Amino acid sequence: MLPFKVYPSKRVKNHAAKKLRRIFDLKGMVILKHADSIMLDGDRCFGLHYCGATKKDTPKHTIIIATDINNDMRTYIATLLHEYVHAWQFENGYSLGHGRNSKFKQWAKYLNETQKGVVI
Repeated sequence: MLPFKVYPSKRVKNHAAKKLRRIFDLKGMVILKHADSIMLDGDRCFGLHYCGATKKDTPKHTIIIATDINNDMRTYIATLLHEYVHAWQFENGYSLGHGRNSKFKQWAKYLNETQKGVVI
């Protein structure tokens, strides 16, 4: 583990947000948060996505990135992309899992090919 936490600069976050908005074409806003660690059903998680609706029924996505295991920028970006796929799944009515009917594998293949081999 690195002796410091990996956080993208504000400029990098703004650039990533614009690029990810174009890639995923999300209607809802995305709020990015960080947590020291994330546990779900007893397992450590790299990230987590959850969604609520605003007053106008527009999705409001929250993505939480665990800082304890996303300890380099490549892992951080891969986790961010992974959670954006879940946001896209939610908005488009697909299962939020990683199975065949969820479109997750298609996104994973596309992102691996277009984002310089980042594996989500």
